[in-house]
Amino acid sequence: MAASVHGQQQQCRLRDSLAAELRSQVTPDALVLLPFSAAYRRDIVLRSTNFQSYPQVIVHPAKVKDVVAAVRFAAKNNLTVSVKGTGHDYNGRCSADGSLNINTRLLNDVFFVVRQNKTFFGAGATFGDIIKPAVLKHGRAIVSGHDLTVGPGGCLLGGCHGALARLHGLGADNVQSIVLVTPTGQLVKASSRGVHQMNTLPNGDLDFKEGKQITPDTSLFWALRGGGGGSLGVVVQFGMQLVPAPTAVQTVTVTWLLYDSQGKQIRDIFDIFVFNASFWQALGPRWAAWSVGSVPRNCSAPLGISTGTASSCAGQAALSFVYVGDDPLAVDKTPGIRAILNYRAPWVSDMTYYSTKTSYRSYYDFMYHNADTSNYQRQFVSNVFLSPQDMNPSATGRLFTALETMQRVAAVPLAGPDSFETLGFVASLVGGGAVPAHPEAAKTSISRAFRTFAAELVLTAGGKDPNWDLRAYQAVSDAIAPLYKLYPGSYQNEVSSAEGFNRVPDWQARFWGDNVARLLAVKRQYDPQGRMVVPYGLGWSQQGQ
Repeated sequence: MAASVHGQQQQCRLRDSLAAELRSQVTPDALVLLPFSAAYRRDIVLRSTNFQSYPQVIVHPAKVKDVVAAVRFAAKNNLTVSVKGTGHDYNGRCSADGSLNINTRLLNDVFFVVRQNKTFFGAGATFGDIIKPAVLKHGRAIVSGHDLTVGPGGCLLGGCHGALARLHGLGADNVQSIVLVTPTGQLVKASSRGVHQMNTLPNGDLDFKEGKQITPDTSLFWALRGGGGGSLGVVVQFGMQLVPAPTAVQTVTVTWLLYDSQGKQIRDIFDIFVFNASFWQALGPRWAAWSVGSVPRNCSAPLGISTGTASSCAGQAALSFVYVGDDPLAVDKTPGIRAILNYRAPWVSDMTYYSTKTSYRSYYDFMYHNADTSNYQRQFVSNVFLSPQDMNPSATGRLFTALETMQRVAAVPLAGPDSFETLGFVASLVGGGAVPAHPEAAKTSISRAFRTFAAELVLTAGGKDPNWDLRAYQAVSDAIAPLYKLYPGSYQNEVSSAEGFNRVPDWQARFWGDNVARLLAVKRQYDPQGRMVVPYGLGWSQQGQ
């Protein structure tokens, strides 16, 4: 018996007779894992290792036919269903206690129709599986997240932003079709042409030929593109628009090492170059950026740059710009980039400031060298969206107040092994440009706050020692609470919640805005029994924990 971090439900093992029945209904290459086995114990570990759930059984489908069989088995035996791709979700939503968990990792085929600028890929593929051949073989790319190890399922179904979003819209905007098994066990394709019946080939793979139209209504396709992963069925394949791969990818990173005497003076940098809508509008859609800050330990610097002493270290802040275009001289030609490279405040010295410029051979090379390949760790995060109107000095002040709260609540020592590996923030400056203006914008269930955001501000804490979990949870919870009151929107894919911590207020409106009522109507239509279980997902408030 074991309890989940999300609630009080405990799980038990699927009966042997039912497990044997399930095994008889899937193909020989499919895996059926039961609790207490070594394979099961390995499989329930998620990227955020502090979130762990205990399904009654885990199925790794080898064929699309296996997904259909598993969902129908769950319906017959009154089991809830959860869906896992690569397990990156910060809130452990890809698994659920007592459920039949479907792990799509083996469904990872990737196909390209280059003449039509389309790609089709299984829900178990990673962005690396897709982007590497797209760029290196075909000179194309897709709008994805910033990490090649992430799978497309949760990202694309929740919105998905990255370096190409300002140029080509969100990842969800570029999804053209979604093949899924509904909670009642139907294999269908949802697209702008409605919902069509789909079939499998004799070997169990997906037959690409569409069957009859079930309905011309596009509500399911609308709901899938923004409603979040795992709530409306088990996705087995995405069809997505290919975009030209940029040929001149460059990054510029400016880092400030913060000491006690300069820690507060960094705010003028944020006022000018981070929380400044005019600066971003002038920079143009081929530029994106991520600002990262940590308190209080991380004072690493390149060889030859003094980092002071641990006792005086107040952390570091960095701003990384990414150019995705075709001009190899873009860094030198862009006034905003020149301005930040040439910026000097009285307190800036060689000891507290350094910059790096990097040119990549291809877009894949850029993604590869910036992928998060760190070991799994215990993470707790939450976020708010900032609109262009919110990008002002008040936002800077609120960020630093939040960081001070995190440092105080966490009571982290400045050095030593018993400390957080992560305590700070990430500001994803990838809004604007094509994100609000994409032709598909009104045809998705992306919230207005997400659609019109200029920056996503994420607070994060974590490490590898479970003894620090409660401090991490409390630090993020206390720091984000005042920001919730000021900024009404958040990105559903980057929110953590544990029992008693960060109980996100008005979470449905926060994630989906005015789309909540229609989304819940689609949920009731396609999942009338509440079969699909996702904490903080569609219908979760009705199901409870």
